[in-house]
Amino acid sequence: MGKLKKDESGNPIAMQGVTEDITERKEAELERQRLEEQLHQSQKMELLGQLAGGIAHDFNNVLMAIQGNTELIINVTPQTSPIRQHLTSISHASQRSAEMVNQLLAFARKQPIQPKTIALDLELERMRLILCKLIRENISLRWQLNCPEAVVQLDPASFTQIVTNLFINASDAIDGQGSITLDTSIVTTESCEELQRFCGNATGEYVRIRIADTGSGIPDHVLQHIFEPFFTTKGVGKGTGLGLSMVFGSVKQHHGYITCETELGKGTRFNLLFPVVQESVGAGTSDTQTLETRPASPDKQTVLIVEDESQILKIMRMMLENAGFNVFSAENAEYAIDLARQHAQEIILTVSDVILPGMNGVAMSEEIQQLNPAMKFLFISGYSADILGKYGKISEEANFISKPFSLISFLDRVQTVLKNPA
Repeated sequence: MGKLKKDESGNPIAMQGVTEDITERKEAELERQRLEEQLHQSQKMELLGQLAGGIAHDFNNVLMAIQGNTELIINVTPQTSPIRQHLTSISHASQRSAEMVNQLLAFARKQPIQPKTIALDLELERMRLILCKLIRENISLRWQLNCPEAVVQLDPASFTQIVTNLFINASDAIDGQGSITLDTSIVTTESCEELQRFCGNATGEYVRIRIADTGSGIPDHVLQHIFEPFFTTKGVGKGTGLGLSMVFGSVKQHHGYITCETELGKGTRFNLLFPVVQESVGAGTSDTQTLETRPASPDKQTVLIVEDESQILKIMRMMLENAGFNVFSAENAEYAIDLARQHAQEIILTVSDVILPGMNGVAMSEEIQQLNPAMKFLFISGYSADILGKYGKISEEANFISKPFSLISFLDRVQTVLKNPA
């Protein structure tokens, strides 16, 4: 408390007392509030990821039943039948639905990247529909893919996350009417100013993806912070500040570069640069290929299937039996272990859902392998890989396939696992 001194006329002339500088306390309080907001945003993203993973699991099981039954009918339908065309359309629609689920799940995934050799323009074309849904009706999309032969090593889910984040930011930057342009081109350090300025040690050819908007642009004092975690210029509850930092980290993981050019009132352009690889993209499995064209098991090899969804269990059993395998099936881990005890030396492969009622598939596999160390395992699931991580180490490249999968893809993966050394 202070004491006010006055002159003879009653006018204040001085104040006697003690003052305390609380600047540091106020700054600490503001920092605490900022950290709490960051924590709340992170928790929201975590919960969103868990919710998305759970919904995707159930939806992927439904798609698996639709796709599997459709393919089984296709395989007994004559080529000349008019019904076959309609069945093929159903199959393609379920595959497209599965792709859209995977693209949406890209926001929630937190697994190590799984780079694959992909044709860049083709991968972008697959994203086009979902990207159109991310922008408002008063924003036009200009699409210029100029690298039909360019092949890169990218994780498709991470790449989807990169592009969709940049599209969302571009859309948010446009107030009213405007446009977003995506174009691709092949560049080298000799022909590309971005590579010269930011990536002086880069060699060989790079594919450049430009995503440009006609928005408000980014002020200089903001531009230097755009890739920092939790930095956002959006209002409370409208942005986490994680989008561009995740993009930056993911691009670096893929040995790529990202640059930004902007001008106030005229818009912003992000440049993604990824090294071109010389490998060719595999031809893949033809959509018209049928199960009868697959090589049958020559000596009636035995496979154990463990799946708690009865429709999916029935589909996989029919498909393996049609391919010449002898099949045991179980709807839970406990019954599967009993079967393995009785037929341990016969079973060469166990195909199991990861998440089962009671004991999970990974824990079950550890018990079964003690009965026959030479036995091999293929895991399946409709959950995204970040949710599966808590159940043990699962390698998508070696012994995991995501639902929904085509029966041809499933048979190919079974053959691959059987050929791989133990």
